[in-house]
Amino acid sequence: MKEYGAFGLALLASVIIWLTSNMSQQADVLVSMPVSIHSSLVGYSDVSMESIQVTANVSGSGFTLLGLQLGRHKTVPLTVDEQELKMTGRELFEISSNALLGHGNEIFGKNVKVNWFTSDRYPVRFQEESYKRVPVVPVTAIRYKDQYMAKEVRIVPDSVDVYGDPASVAAIDKVLTSLISARDVDSHGIHQQKVPLQAPAGLRLSSSNVSYNLEATRFVEVSSRVNVGVRNVPEGKQLAVFPSSVELTARYIFPVSNASESIAEFYVDYSDFAESKGGRCVVKADGFPSTLLDWRVSPEVCECFETYSR
Repeated sequence: MKEYGAFGLALLASVIIWLTSNMSQQADVLVSMPVSIHSSLVGYSDVSMESIQVTANVSGSGFTLLGLQLGRHKTVPLTVDEQELKMTGRELFEISSNALLGHGNEIFGKNVKVNWFTSDRYPVRFQEESYKRVPVVPVTAIRYKDQYMAKEVRIVPDSVDVYGDPASVAAIDKVLTSLISARDVDSHGIHQQKVPLQAPAGLRLSSSNVSYNLEATRFVEVSSRVNVGVRNVPEGKQLAVFPSSVELTARYIFPVSNASESIAEFYVDYSDFAESKGGRCVVKADGFPSTLLDWRVSPEVCECFETYSR
């Protein structure tokens, strides 16, 4: 019995060695994989309506090809650039085998070589979706070093497409970023930092995040008293403003140039008065130089009274 047992173990070892040797050899086979195409086509869903069946001749070890055959029924998600898709009809596109060849390892695995595809082109369908392009508004909590500040936080891209139910999309006029928080910001600023976007409930965004840049600079603060005028007053009417002057605090890029000394025009708009309930109008400004970083007036709101001229 011991002899039979020893013989059996030797036979099993031989079979294992033979299988290992043969399965380690390189081979070429045809393999088909279901693939769902993901892309950022403007006006369409971000994933194809159904998967496509991609068949290719691939090379790999026996072990690799066996694993590939066993997993061929699992759909592979593949993200492609919208330029790799050619529109051929309404909701109908196609992707070439040359484009797929660049994604060969994503489809079939990193341990295989894709030799060729059995088809030159594969049709792909994407569903049309309602969308609207809206600006991205940064939400910030930024603290600067003394005597430093930034004119604005620059967002890239500064707008995104919102997809979803037409009524819900129509109600959206902007998309907010997640909180951008920084402290002790100076002239080195912050560059190309990623921040997630706050996607409105039930809607999809063309991008889930954006980059932001913060260019800080030293400033000089200047205070002065400025007069408040009026604009767009209809003929035959007059608008009295109280107070007629306000305290201005402006911050300019250091050093202050002669251009920074130009005085902007401060005013209240008659259209704001006409739409107000109590005649309170926000003071506006026009004509600041490009060196201006920030400004505020006190008070920010004036009382307005309409009179009629004879």
